[in-house]
Amino acid sequence: MTTPNHLPARKLETTGRGGARYVFSNHEAPEWLVRSIPGAVEAREAWLQENAKGDALAREYSASGKALVALRASDPRASELEDAERAHKDLGREVDAQAKKALAALRRFDSLAYSGLGTPEEYRAAAAEHALAKHAEAVAAWDALRAALVEREEAHKAAGSPGLDWRRSARVDFRSLASIAGVVAPILGGFDVKALERTVDGEHVPSPAERAAATLAAIKETEAKTVAAVRARGAKEGAN
Repeated sequence: MTTPNHLPARKLETTGRGGARYVFSNHEAPEWLVRSIPGAVEAREAWLQENAKGDALAREYSASGKALVALRASDPRASELEDAERAHKDLGREVDAQAKKALAALRRFDSLAYSGLGTPEEYRAAAAEHALAKHAEAVAAWDALRAALVEREEAHKAAGSPGLDWRRSARVDFRSLASIAGVVAPILGGFDVKALERTVDGEHVPSPAERAAATLAAIKETEAKTVAAVRARGAKEGAN
C-alpha cells in the first residue's frame, strides 16, 4: 500500500473477531473524500459487510467455545469430545480466514479512497473547497435558525407566553438569543474564508502551527548568529 508523502502512514490490522480496521480511526478517509472518489462508497460497504460476516462467525466461535467447556464438564464420550473440539477448531480457522478477507477488502477501500489525492497542493485544495462549501451551509443554517427562533419568540409572546420559559433551563449567560449569537458569531465570522480561497487557488497558506514553528526557527537562528558573533569577537580579542 502506497501512502502519499503528505499524509501519515496508515496502519491496518485484523480485529481478532474476523474483521479488519484502521489501527488509528482518524486514518480512515474522511466522508467528503470518500464521496468524491467513484466506487469508494461501495468499496467501504464491501469492507463493512466482510466485517459483519466476521463478527457473526466470531459470535458462533464464542458460543462453540462455551458449549465445548460445558461438554467437557459432562463426562462425554471420547469420540463426541473429539468431534466437538474439531468443530470448534474449524470455526476458529473460519474466523481467521474471514479476517483475511476483511483485511483485503479494507485494503481495497483504503487504496481506492486515497487514490485521487494527487499532489499535496491538489489535496489541500480539495479539502479547502469542501471546507468552504460546509462553511456556506453553516452560515445559511445559522441564518435560518436565528430567523426561526426570533419568529418563534414573537409568536410565543403573542400567544400569551404559555408554559415554561426556556430561559429557566439555560445557563445564565445563554438566556437570550443575542448571547447565543455572540457565541456563534466568531465561529462563523472568524472563519478565514480568504485563506481557504487562496488554498483552493493553489497557494500554500501557513497554518498557525506552521507560523509558530517558523517564528521559533527564526528566533533560534538569530540566537545562533548572536552566539557565533560573540565567540568570534572573543576569539579576536584573545588573539590581540
